[in-house]
Amino acid sequence: MVLTRLHPVSLGPRYRFGMTIRRAGAAPVIEVSGLVDRSRTLDESRLRGDARPGADRSGLAVDLSSVLVGIAVDPNASHVTVVSDDGLYSASIPLADALGRGKLLLGAEGTMSRDRGGPFRLVVEDGATLCWNVKSVGTLRFTDGPEPDSVPENPPH
Repeated sequence: MVLTRLHPVSLGPRYRFGMTIRRAGAAPVIEVSGLVDRSRTLDESRLRGDARPGADRSGLAVDLSSVLVGIAVDPNASHVTVVSDDGLYSASIPLADALGRGKLLLGAEGTMSRDRGGPFRLVVEDGATLCWNVKSVGTLRFTDGPEPDSVPENPPH
């Protein structure tokens, strides 16, 4: 069982979400919420089921679209906001880009270390900005329109 505590955060009437704080030592999970049939968590074993060796062969990769098989995303969803597990970084990515080119990276032999961006790292190949590559992914929130994020308007890369 993963113990979490939800802290409500309000960014205006259109955006309301919670930041999840995980207890140290808890198994890593990704929370899926927003415009989906029901909120749920994805654990590492589920993600590993569809994973294959990554491009650099140092870990495993799974297409984000494969991760969401069996999850009904509302047709009104146009973006997915990817939030780090500490809640300090977020990127609101157009859904077509995230599903078409997004991959979650995992460790090859076990949980990927935090210094490599683990336990789960999102990479959007050929994305509009490198800021869409989110380390330590903790939440995938589907929304109708973009949410405010921590990506700078003019990223340095």
